[in-house]
Amino acid sequence: MLGAVRHNGYIPWDDDIDVGMIRADYEKLLLLASKFHDYSGYEIKNYRYNKYCDYVIIRIYDNNTYIDNPLYYKTKYDKRLYFDVFPLDYAPDDIVECKKQEKRINKRKRLLFWTCGYTFKIDSIKKLGRCLLHAVLKPFRNLVLRSLDNEMKRYSKTKHLCSMASQYKYKKQYMDVTIYGRPVSYRFENHQLMGPSKADEYLTQLFGSDYLDIPPEEKRRKGYRMYEKRNSQ
Repeated sequence: MLGAVRHNGYIPWDDDIDVGMIRADYEKLLLLASKFHDYSGYEIKNYRYNKYCDYVIIRIYDNNTYIDNPLYYKTKYDKRLYFDVFPLDYAPDDIVECKKQEKRINKRKRLLFWTCGYTFKIDSIKKLGRCLLHAVLKPFRNLVLRSLDNEMKRYSKTKHLCSMASQYKYKKQYMDVTIYGRPVSYRFENHQLMGPSKADEYLTQLFGSDYLDIPPEEKRRKGYRMYEKRNSQ
């Protein structure tokens, strides 16, 4: 959304794309997952249908691409280009209940981190302990994912929405439903894409009132080389 409003497209130093969908529409997309791969060059992945997923969101991969990221070289991390789809779930209207849910969400996210196959260089007792903890918790990864997913879906038909799987804190993503409102069309490169009806309120809450200001170079994220795979004739 920041790219659409500030740059009318991709942020030049951040080629990441995140999509938000109301939970009901998100679930419909998940139902298409098994069929989607059959007639397209893409694959929809989620822990419900893919045994080795370590994320609670939907991730859509382009089968004809490759990301050249040095961090992936010696890992089993999927090296295809992808974008993430986050569910927008109803959140409690009561602030006390919000804080309780935020704690439950964060607890499950921490557990999920330890069940995932992140690699640690064992050069201290502390890191050895981390590896042992991962080994113990890894078999319970899908159980933790399911628990996190269910907690995100706990409430329905309230006056607030929250992207609880986001990297941003719960309170940053906790918004009045009217901010999303009826979707509005925004220019993104050569396309028109739908976004929140109150873009200024949405972006101000996430990034501050100066979200239109271009950040200094040292605060810009570095990208990676990406390649399109082509069959040689």
